[in-house]
Amino acid sequence: MKWKTAVIWMLVGLNSLLLLGVVLNFAIQPAHAQFAGRSGFMLIPARYQTNDEALWVIDQGGKKIAVYVLDARGNLSRADARSLEKDFRRGGR
Repeated sequence: MKWKTAVIWMLVGLNSLLLLGVVLNFAIQPAHAQFAGRSGFMLIPARYQTNDEALWVIDQGGKKIAVYVLDARGNLSRADARSLEKDFRRGGR
């Protein structure tokens, strides 16, 4: 009879731990990387040509875009930059 009582108390303890985990999971606030309106930049990772990694940086306030390339040796360099305002003005006429 003692083993049945021990098993019941173990199950009660396990259920209590599971319930605590569920409650804590709902209590934790999610992390937000960026709130709307706080930053005027967007970063977009991508591949550039064959094996190089690229990072597109869009400046929404300055209406510019730049591409930075990280090559296989670890060197970071700016590959190109453009003014979005000039591009859209030309395309709209």
